[in-house]
Amino acid sequence: ELSGMRMGMLAAATVAPPLLMAVALGLTSRLGWIPHDLQNGFKDVAQIHAPSTRGCHVSGAFNPRVMENCTWNEGSRQDPIYLVGDSQAEALAEAAIGAGDLLGRPVSVFTGSSCPVLERTEIVEPTTDDDFFPERPQATDFDHCPRYVDATVDWLVGARPGAVLIAGFDQYWWDPAIGVRDESGSVVHDESGKLRLMEHGLAGTVKTLKDAGHRVILVQSIPTFRNPTPIWDPSGCSIVTFAEGSCHRKVPVQVVDRIQSDSREALSRVAGQTGASVLDLRDIFCRGGYCSTERDGVSIYRDATHITVPWSERLAPEFADAVRRAGIRQGEGQADLR
Repeated sequence: ELSGMRMGMLAAATVAPPLLMAVALGLTSRLGWIPHDLQNGFKDVAQIHAPSTRGCHVSGAFNPRVMENCTWNEGSRQDPIYLVGDSQAEALAEAAIGAGDLLGRPVSVFTGSSCPVLERTEIVEPTTDDDFFPERPQATDFDHCPRYVDATVDWLVGARPGAVLIAGFDQYWWDPAIGVRDESGSVVHDESGKLRLMEHGLAGTVKTLKDAGHRVILVQSIPTFRNPTPIWDPSGCSIVTFAEGSCHRKVPVQVVDRIQSDSREALSRVAGQTGASVLDLRDIFCRGGYCSTERDGVSIYRDATHITVPWSERLAPEFADAVRRAGIRQGEGQADLR
């Protein structure tokens, strides 16, 4: 749970850049200074994802009552779809909601900032300076996560059986500055040790949800543009760099794989062990040997680790297909949906 002043600073750092960008865009577009396609690029980066518009993304003091307003397409009587996880899961909300529209199913989304949905496993603050965080997290930054995870798993266990999508960022596992506390209270920082804890905790979550009658789909973490440093951040781009097309970043797939391949393999192992499905979106974000923050001049990412609302919406067919296949292959082991 973030304390008062720090919470305000974090909120300002997160909301102010796109807000200022939107204000500047409004003024300059009315004066005719920005081409229409460039206006759309600014708007894409500034848009807020659906859970945050309803209070369904937890980033501070935890209140489980917010779950009451976190279902879309509520009138449907078909099997529900659920999306849970951290802020990367929140950025995929439009994809899940769109899948519900395509399949005629209700969709519930409840996410928690910096909170992977792992049983008996807790993220703790970095103990060293970290190039991958613009501002070093403090001891309280992950305090809301145990309550979020416990409440979310309890909520799903008591909910109508359906398809549960679990998504999250994988920086917790490969970043040596981030610690992970196991159920004994020990804190681990080395990657191999953290991956073992991740596999154990995620497998426990999947088993609990499957025992409750759910089909579980594990979403592979999308490519990150925190590495190589400096961190890519479109809020630091000017109108000129947007116009020139120099605001975006393109990174060889090998660079992304150097930091994410072990965590991707670990998630696939959990799926193989538990019978969960895997939804891998890598080929959508990486083509021709490169991963990019834009495609055909259109912004895919709103910051280094989260996609834009329009791109999340475009992923609805992939999510719908993943839900269909998970239903067909229930209990048949890993389904690698690419």
